[in-house]
Amino acid sequence: MKIGRHYIGKIVEVRWLDPNYGKCDLASLKKGRSALAVWREFGMIHDITDGVIILVHSYGTLNENPDKDDEVCSTALPEELIESIRVLLPEPTEIK
Repeated sequence: MKIGRHYIGKIVEVRWLDPNYGKCDLASLKKGRSALAVWREFGMIHDITDGVIILVHSYGTLNENPDKDDEVCSTALPEELIESIRVLLPEPTEIK
């Protein structure tokens, strides 16, 4: 699936096919798309370069420097393995 750059900065649910590792006997080895695991991953699309999206799940920082992100958890996903993207919109909040 070709991913447009308009998704950058959006919080999304990405459904993608994972070329996973599996161990089984040769007779029960799955073939084709049935051999791929399906993941639903949640996060913010941080970048799209060379057909790979970077989906960021969380940022971490040390207390002594709260304005600088020291660590990030992310997943790199090839566009070819993405089946769908759903943008998650925030619920409207009421400030009292």
